[in-house]
Amino acid sequence: MRYLIWLGAMFLWALPGSAAACTGQEPCQLGDRSYHVKLPDDWDGVTPMPVMLHFHGWARQGTLIVKHGRISGATRKRGVLLLAPNGLNKS
Repeated sequence: MRYLIWLGAMFLWALPGSAAACTGQEPCQLGDRSYHVKLPDDWDGVTPMPVMLHFHGWARQGTLIVKHGRISGATRKRGVLLLAPNGLNKS
């Protein structure tokens, strides 16, 4: 639980300067960890929005989640920021 709070706080702190540069296939680096971001279609760059953290399994990485039609399509059309962290060593 502490890791989730830390990840969320660090992401919100890093969002304005870095999320636009690492959306989609390029991972956002956060220390020795990384995550993928999918922004909502109509986000203006300043308005607060809900965030969905997607914790995947089966050695998948966040890049698959932000490309996934049902998951990514549903969040971006509803004004929700999709955040998919990568597991260490594809865990």
